[in-house]
Amino acid sequence: LIKLSIIHQHFGQKDSAEYYIMQCKMLVNEVNDDDKSYIYNMLGECFMHDSPDSALQYFNTALMYNKNYDIYQNIAKICLCKNDTLNWRKYCDSALANAWYQNKIDILSDIAQMHYASNDIVNYKCVIDQLIESLKDFNAYEKANFTLEIQKKFDFERQQTEYEKNVWLLLAVIFFLVALSLVVAILYIDKSKKFKRLEHINAEQYVIIKKTGAKIKEKESQLLYFKKINEEITSNNKNNASIVAANIQKIDSLQKEIDIQKIQHSKYVEIGKTIYERIKNAQSIVSYKEHFANCVYYFEVTYPDKTNIFAPYTNLTIDNKIFLICDDATLEHTDAQIAVILEIKESTVRSRRTKLKEKLS
Repeated sequence: LIKLSIIHQHFGQKDSAEYYIMQCKMLVNEVNDDDKSYIYNMLGECFMHDSPDSALQYFNTALMYNKNYDIYQNIAKICLCKNDTLNWRKYCDSALANAWYQNKIDILSDIAQMHYASNDIVNYKCVIDQLIESLKDFNAYEKANFTLEIQKKFDFERQQTEYEKNVWLLLAVIFFLVALSLVVAILYIDKSKKFKRLEHINAEQYVIIKKTGAKIKEKESQLLYFKKINEEITSNNKNNASIVAANIQKIDSLQKEIDIQKIQHSKYVEIGKTIYERIKNAQSIVSYKEHFANCVYYFEVTYPDKTNIFAPYTNLTIDNKIFLICDDATLEHTDAQIAVILEIKESTVRSRRTKLKEKLS
């Protein structure tokens, strides 16, 4: 009947739960006081977690029929849940007063554990003294069994502690590995972004340098055109002084633009030459990453006959072209030297050479 009441209460069917409780109470009247106390105590235990106040009423009713130490212990637990330490200790003492000496050990152990957990060392020591005093009532056989039980409990708690330590250690290792993986992933993504940014910068730089060279050639051809016109006007003794003057003004303007662009272009070429010289001498060029486009342009302009090393491939990036320049057979560099130039491993040199084959036409 009690179990049926608990099931109906669990599913929110309070009327049905109350019905089975009433049935149980009706049966209680047909038993003796000891059994009444036991049943009311059992009812209280069933409602301790869900309805402490109802449980307390059942326990108090049970005490009316029998002063059993179990009932006092249960009331003490409810007081502890309510943080009522004063009544908790009061009912613990009542439980001790009504308990057999075998049960006193368990009650005293619970009290000691509570004081220890709350750092109440004074009361903890007092309870331990009571515990030792209670052992005097044991005979030699009971003391041996009690010692064995304590040892078992100690071993179990030690195993639990070691298990918890291992679990925490495992969790720490897992957390460390996850954190390490995240760091590696972030670094890889960051490196990938930097590489793409550099490639984008070099690609734009390469276009600017080529356009600068093309503009210089275009303006030089315009310059020659205006000079030729002026020469023709002068040689034919035509009276076109205004045209000649206008052309001279355009020639001066073009010359200034050409001079400015040549200075800029020469800087691009000079940086490219510096990088290529370092490649020839098997020196690192990693610090010049943002100027790889200059090196590619210098190579294409200075050694047009060598640009056939790019011909078999499609969709080459500036970085790919730099690698092919380093790997140019005419330089006779070993994998170790290329690794020094690009500051990578020799195995990476071989793997990059393999990957470049995928870009073959």
